[in-house]
Amino acid sequence: MFHRYQGLVSHRDGTMYWWIEIPGDGGQLRFKSNTSPQSILLAATPHLVKDEWVHMAFSHDAAAKHGVACLNGQEKIAGSWSLPTGNFATYRTGIGVVNCADGLGTFNGALDEVMIFQSPLTAAEVQDAMDGFDEPVATQPNPADGKTYVPADVTLGWTSNGVSPMHNVYLGTSFDGLARVAQGLTETTFQPAEPLEYGTTHFWRIDEVNGAPDNTVFAGDVWIFTTEPFSYPIAGVTATASSYAAGMGPEKAVDGSGLTGDLHSNDNTHMCLTSPSGSQPAWIQFQFDKVYKLDQMWVWNSNQGVEPFVGFGVKDVAIEYSPDGETWRALAGVPEFTQAAGTNNYAHSTAVDFGGVEAKYVKLTVNSNWGMLKQYGLSEVRFLYVPVQARLPQPAVAATGVSLSDLDRRHDDSGDRLDCRVHERPVRRADHPARGRPVDALGVQQRQDAPLLPGRTVLGHAPELDGQRS
Repeated sequence: MFHRYQGLVSHRDGTMYWWIEIPGDGGQLRFKSNTSPQSILLAATPHLVKDEWVHMAFSHDAAAKHGVACLNGQEKIAGSWSLPTGNFATYRTGIGVVNCADGLGTFNGALDEVMIFQSPLTAAEVQDAMDGFDEPVATQPNPADGKTYVPADVTLGWTSNGVSPMHNVYLGTSFDGLARVAQGLTETTFQPAEPLEYGTTHFWRIDEVNGAPDNTVFAGDVWIFTTEPFSYPIAGVTATASSYAAGMGPEKAVDGSGLTGDLHSNDNTHMCLTSPSGSQPAWIQFQFDKVYKLDQMWVWNSNQGVEPFVGFGVKDVAIEYSPDGETWRALAGVPEFTQAAGTNNYAHSTAVDFGGVEAKYVKLTVNSNWGMLKQYGLSEVRFLYVPVQARLPQPAVAATGVSLSDLDRRHDDSGDRLDCRVHERPVRRADHPARGRPVDALGVQQRQDAPLLPGRTVLGHAPELDGQRS
């Protein structure tokens, strides 16, 4: 049985402020405040049924002096509604009562959950609240979930649930292989102690951790990102050779024909081969559109179906490189080229390390092959280069609204000077040639003598000379 004026939620401690009540028969819902006259939103048809759960929501927009009452996620009434003026910050909020001071209007029923928000909700947000919120987990990962070409020296970031004061970070290279790499962080950023592996997909998760006494842990979603490769393929390579057989010119070694992904066929029309009457020693030369800092050369050796029997594939080779086609240097430590099996789906079997030398031309002079005939063949050659441009400028490219006080500035007798900061391109460690780690992100200083003025567009660059910061 309902009693007179039962309270559901109130912010009232003796003197009235605002409250939600129902009359004794449960036939109305009233959202009231102690203005003069009182602000009331009244849904006048019966809403509460014995032994049935009902979801009620009341929303107030103080700026618009407007209120909305919803029942089971549907708007029932809206109209003018405001709060009285005064300081009511010390008032207690009561659940299941009209007045916290004396217990007036105690609710004779069951309340499952009460939520009070700091801003008015839309109808869609009311429905979300009625359906129940997800666990308060971290959101908005940075890098974004699924992002590729992420710097190896990435700083992870996220948005906290707004409740938990601490955060645990998990990181790994598989969904089931996450390991905790940080615990009890109070900041919402984390940079791994060691730079991550290049060209690798990484999985990570943030667990939000409550404080004492419960220390509840809210395990977050698992996000993924892929780090940038250490080096990139050079496009538009041209090739010439000492000689070539009909239909098997040197261009076949750089045009990608015969490749599906990174696997080559055994179709000889997609390979290059020298002429049986060509001059000796045989050679093939590659030219790029500009000077590159070379990392590796991948070699798919001659892969004709007869390769195991005739051995056209290159075996021993001397490699030279040049920045201008006139001054040549020999590359040290050239490995023996592995013989191909003559089968389809052939992955490159030799990788030649160039160690970051700078070149526009590369020449291979063949000393021997895997057979007895004086013909030499290749299926495909791919050159990989290391980008040397500065990256990750701060402020970001095309950033607007940048505060002059936020810039790292210097002052001297000549006036204001701007110190822009960029990140170096990561370099490969000599003691671990297959993978690298970035150096510390030191600033590259570009000095501008003219004073910086508000509202102006600033153009700048951070040139790299011979792979060195300048």
